[in-house]
Amino acid sequence: MDGEEEATWADYSFVAPFLEVRRSGNGRGMFVRDRPVTRGEVLVVWTGLAGVPDDEHSYVLQLHDDIYMIPFEYGRREPADFVNHSCNPNAGLAGEAILVAMKDIGVDEGYATLVPGAWYSPAAVQEITFDYSMADSSEVDEFTCNCHAPQCRGVVRGTDWKQPALWEKYGSHWSPYLLQKIAVLQQAQQATTSSTGGKD
Repeated sequence: MDGEEEATWADYSFVAPFLEVRRSGNGRGMFVRDRPVTRGEVLVVWTGLAGVPDDEHSYVLQLHDDIYMIPFEYGRREPADFVNHSCNPNAGLAGEAILVAMKDIGVDEGYATLVPGAWYSPAAVQEITFDYSMADSSEVDEFTCNCHAPQCRGVVRGTDWKQPALWEKYGSHWSPYLLQKIAVLQQAQQATTSSTGGKD
């Protein structure tokens, strides 16, 4: 990392002491540093002000339909901001702003979705990632995905939370407001199935 730039970072959010920001195939990312991570361990807790930002791109995390977590200091980044998206993540949400490991994560497994030939060695530590769709339902923040995962969706959209395949894949690792939306959508689908006798 660039020490001078790092010195200007804010430091409000919690990042587990066994994680660190390093360069990755997509710029910078959050990596496991020196020990394996157990499923369910808390990795990051984001903090900020809840409100409606003037600039939709200035928020850290979407908390509800029109409510976002806004940084305490606009324009200043902090280590917790460097958790990248992946369509095949190893971490997920446990509440509005708590990131936990969805599986055991080793320090010597490498990260299969990084661009081949990047700076890391075959024994590189593993990058911590989560699917931004676990929190984001906004069309403003849709983007072309470069995660290189075999399951990459190509474009990450604000409607991805509506995909049944992702419900099954991520279980309860969604923001609470999206879990509510998913439950309503599932009930509507079940009602439709019941009324048609299971026929399309």
